[in-house]
Amino acid sequence: MIESPQVKLRKLFTPLNHDKITLKNRIMQMAMLTRFCDDKGHMTDRYIDFMTARAKGGTGLLTSEATYLTADSRYRPNQMAVYDDSYIPGMKKLVDAVHQFDCKITLQVMHAGTRLSESYLPGSKPVGPSGVPHIPTGVVPHELTEKEIEYLFSQEVLPFFEVITVQSGQPFVIDDPSDDKFIWCALEGHAQAIISSDQHLLSLSSCPVPIFSPSEFLRVECRK
Repeated sequence: MIESPQVKLRKLFTPLNHDKITLKNRIMQMAMLTRFCDDKGHMTDRYIDFMTARAKGGTGLLTSEATYLTADSRYRPNQMAVYDDSYIPGMKKLVDAVHQFDCKITLQVMHAGTRLSESYLPGSKPVGPSGVPHIPTGVVPHELTEKEIEYLFSQEVLPFFEVITVQSGQPFVIDDPSDDKFIWCALEGHAQAIISSDQHLLSLSSCPVPIFSPSEFLRVECRK
């Protein structure tokens, strides 16, 4: 017997319990960068209205746009921020507005990292877990020390959000992000090439480490 679409989707509108959080349904909105905040990243009525409309429409869980936690980690103008107490009233106003409609909300936090080398904003300082050049710009970021990483993760996160999520950048391999591990291992090991038959890796248009199929690698070596 073939199930109707209505039967397949019947759980969509049922509550979801996870740990200490209960969602009224399983409809969730992922983060979207709106740039509706002011030029310092403070909350605005426009952004609150944007999120509240989705809560009112029946969404069970909303995720804020990527929110930077330090003054020097902003990636885009008018991006949401929360790096000092001046941001707390606006954040609380957003949460209270969403909660009116029995909707939960998560705060997505981020640091632009090496992508700050693409930014034209003053005060941007590209950083990363290792000194690997950023592919589009070739800029080598400042390699963070353990103490600097601890500082970034020690930033106070607002307690009135139900959940905190961490934004991560786009993977090298869009079709199979798990393949990224091969590229990162090659970068950390300073490999001169990756030899693979994986079609996702071979189809990459750009990569910081050359990727060859076994037959291509043999042809290159035979020419030497």
